[in-house]
Amino acid sequence: MSCRRALGFDLLWFGIVIVTVVEIGLITPPIGMNLFVIAGVAKDLDTHNVILGVFPFILCDFVGVALLVAFPILVT
Repeated sequence: MSCRRALGFDLLWFGIVIVTVVEIGLITPPIGMNLFVIAGVAKDLDTHNVILGVFPFILCDFVGVALLVAFPILVT
């Protein structure tokens, strides 16, 4: 029996969802490692402004994850 049947979902789908969720984790506070990197490179921006600038992209990522979970066929 393959892993796909044993787990009940496609491993390609699982990998893409995990990568997307990790990406969200890297751009959302409190961890937000990428936010601190951008704030460090752009000296004229503070972390608060960077978070406000990234907010629309975070919303798009959440919508993307919701679509991947609702319609797994989009991955394959």
